Formats: sequence, structure tokens, C-alpha cells
Amino acid sequence: MTRLLPLPIFITVMILFLTIGLIRAQPHDDDGLDAFLAPSETCVLPCWQGIRPGETTMREAVAILRNHAWVESVNVDAGALIYGLGFVTWTWNGQQPDFISDEISSIAIEESLVSQIIISTNVRFGELWLLQYAPRLGQVNVRATQSEHAVMFMPGTSRVSSFVTCPLSSRAFWNAPVILRFSEPSNILLEPYRLPRWLAHTACDA
Repeated sequence: MTRLLPLPIFITVMILFLTIGLIRAQPHDDDGLDAFLAPSETCVLPCWQGIRPGETTMREAVAILRNHAWVESVNVDAGALIYGLGFVTWTWNGQQPDFISDEISSIAIEESLVSQIIISTNVRFGELWLLQYAPRLGQVNVRATQSEHAVMFMPGTSRVSSFVTCPLSSRAFWNAPVILRFSEPSNILLEPYRLPRWLAHTACDA
């Protein structure tokens, strides 16, 4: 039996999709983001800049970053150095594309191998939807004051997440900046994308 959405949730869902419809009607310039996310013959997703989760060692990743034209400085924490479990972080030098945030980006290290690449962006979720269309996979994790909205637009590609402060609003949902996460598909636990269903069954904790 089909379960109808509660009226407030139904209205929220309709506003969300009407908003993205209006966004689609506007001229859009991706500033190279589409090419940035597209796989290449030499670096197939989830590879990024020659760094492959599950294959590239910490030392190899650090060497790539230190020689990269966009990177200012690289730091390896003690856990990664001593135990092979921790983080490599780096700062940008201002030469990176405009859609990449100036915030520190990071690589998670497990067993001295890259397990995940995490890059903050200035891209709004609505803008990414314009480029990639509706997500294929996703998940919503509800927390005390905010919800994490994680999606994958095509199976086997990078994961995208954004955080929305409670209570949910259409403007906040589409304008939330996204974080790109490159990791092995086996490390990504997502399900078929069902945003209306999630909104009907989740609410911010009081």
C-alpha cells in the first residue's frame, strides 16, 4: 500500500523541486567543474590528480601534493607517520579553480594507503544537480542540529555531501556547499536515492 506524504513534508518536497526547476531555467556556467569531475583515461574515478584510494601510498600522495601547482603546503599528522593511520592535510595557494574552497582539504590514511580524499568546495548542491542531474544513490543522516545529505550521481563515482541546519528549508538545501569525497566504492554505504521518502521519515532531533 502506498503511503502518502504528510502535508508539511509534501509541501517541502514540492518547493524543493520547484526551486531546482527554476534554477535549471537560468543560464549556467560550470567554470570547469564538469571537467574536474569527469573521469579520464589515466585517472578513472575515484582517482583524483593521480591519487587512487586503496592503491596510492601515503608517501606517494604526499609527493604528488607537494609537486602540485595548486598546493601551498602539506602536513602529515603523527598517526599517519607512525602508525599509518591518520590524515594528510594541505592548503591551497590560490591557483586552484574558483569552485574549490580555500578551506584545508585532507586525505584519510589507513594502513599507510589513501582511503579517502576530501575536498571542500564553493559549489552549491543545486549547481551540482544542474551538471549531474538527479542522484542515483544517497543517504540522509540526521543529527541534533543538522542533517548530512550524501549522494552519488553515478555508481562508482565520487560521493558528494552537504550539511543542512535544522529546520530544513528549500533555500538552505539547494544552496548548501558540497564536499567531494573520493573513496573506494566498497567504502560507500548508500541506497537508491529517495529524497521524499527520507524527508517523510526523518526529522531533526529536538
